[in-house]
Amino acid sequence: MLKQLNGFKVFYICWLAFLVIELILIVFGLSFTPLLSCLWFDFLFLVLFFHLWSIFYKKREFKFFHLILQFLSVILAFFIWLILQVSFTDSADTIIPPIHHNAEIRGNYVEIPHGAIPIRSRDYYELVNPFIMKLEVKYTHEGF
Repeated sequence: MLKQLNGFKVFYICWLAFLVIELILIVFGLSFTPLLSCLWFDFLFLVLFFHLWSIFYKKREFKFFHLILQFLSVILAFFIWLILQVSFTDSADTIIPPIHHNAEIRGNYVEIPHGAIPIRSRDYYELVNPFIMKLEVKYTHEGF
């Protein structure tokens, strides 16, 4: 059975396992740290993009305008990734765990900043271990 799995399918199975574990943790009020969630989210988009383009190039011969289309699709994929990233980071009071690139681990807490740079509030989530945190906000520190 493993002989039939190509590289992309192995990645997809790993990411599906990560998602299933994340959903099981959410049921118990836990979540992976935002750093792991960010890596999972970013690599998923990267592999999806490479997979779609490898399928495209296997079925077509090379032409110059394909490079132009690939450049335009990179821009489009970046905008889709950016919109999803912003929607996940700004979703408040949802069951979806926060996905933030600027989250920091400080001591026994994960610090997630919100808002603009000068006026920034921070939510602190308690760590269970280095990879898992509680979804309930332990306390919030308001900015200036």
